[in-house]
Amino acid sequence: MIFKFILTIFLIILKEQVTEAIYCYECNANWAACENPPDLDLIKYNRVACSGSCVVFNNPNDDNKIYRTCSTGLYAIDDKGGKSGNFTGRDSNLYNLCNTD
Repeated sequence: MIFKFILTIFLIILKEQVTEAIYCYECNANWAACENPPDLDLIKYNRVACSGSCVVFNNPNDDNKIYRTCSTGLYAIDDKGGKSGNFTGRDSNLYNLCNTD
């Protein structure tokens, strides 16, 4: 009985987290399909669940190549998750955030 209760609570929490997540492309311009504009047919399987915002930025540590990923875990903008628009990160780099796939 207690097992069913715990399982039910776990499934409710899991469902809530999954339904709130968006999916972001995860790639960089070292792969030509990820450049600007991206080839969505080629990168469509390179997506990650994201509880923050999707982000596109030029990585100054990689010849300013375009990177696409989730804002969650990126120290420079981790406080901007859930927002949309252009933001200057803690590292003075410009980040473009959105909340759609």
